[in-house]
Amino acid sequence: MTIRDIKDITSFKWGTIVDTDPIQLRLDGDESPLSLTPDSLVDPLGLASGDRVRVELSLRKAVIHGVARGSDRLLRLRTTGDASLTSTGHGFQIGPDNGVNLIADNNEIQARNNGAGSQLNFNLEGGNIVLGSTISPGTVSARGYLLQPELPDPVFVMGASTYTITGAANTFTNMTGIVTTFGVLPRALLVQLIYSAQIATTTTASYARIGVSCTGGLTLDAATDGFGNNHPGLTPFSISTEQLNTTGTKFVIVPAGTATNFQFQTMRSAVSGTQIANYAVLQAMPIRWI
Repeated sequence: MTIRDIKDITSFKWGTIVDTDPIQLRLDGDESPLSLTPDSLVDPLGLASGDRVRVELSLRKAVIHGVARGSDRLLRLRTTGDASLTSTGHGFQIGPDNGVNLIADNNEIQARNNGAGSQLNFNLEGGNIVLGSTISPGTVSARGYLLQPELPDPVFVMGASTYTITGAANTFTNMTGIVTTFGVLPRALLVQLIYSAQIATTTTASYARIGVSCTGGLTLDAATDGFGNNHPGLTPFSISTEQLNTTGTKFVIVPAGTATNFQFQTMRSAVSGTQIANYAVLQAMPIRWI
């Protein structure tokens, strides 16, 4: 039975969408599409070739009432109207026009709230976010400010005006009270350690050194930095019998999840004579998140 056979009766049949612009419909049992364009109670923009549809036939008219959707059916939207703060012809929208909604066209995604821009969240409950291709990287552009967790405040600790170095020869020992801590961090942090003291020895046959070790989340001795470099230059020394202000620095990467301690340390090359490290200062300066 074709549409041309129908007079004043109403019936329902299944059919198949053959084309969508304009809609062409072939009824089950027919070899060719109907010669007329059917009306549709389904958004025509949501129809695709091959869709199975339920059709009302009445008074030489055909009206599409619904689409049979399988569980693996894809949503295909062909309209490409520009998505803007006030647009209505865009292809996709979740939420009411006069409230919070999310819209998209063929190359834009926009969060709105009653005609104004609104916050758009990605993976707010956690999980990584990847932008661009790892095979053929492109450019990620930001027209506004990129915000990230604020860096911790720098930490500063200072020693006594007089400090005599003790301990075995050529062994770094902790300077009492000159230790500071970064608490548990949300992510890894690059930190610059700056340390200084007025050091001297009573005999030029020996020398004194200073440095900073790390314990807790990060374990490093005084002569090693955060990149695996082990070098005497990280523990500056003096053989002068006059007090010299001696400064050292190194960069470390403090891991997330566990607090890290920074300990000022001193060392003497011989137990004979007296070696001092007065006015010791230790600063930990956050640089950037890793």
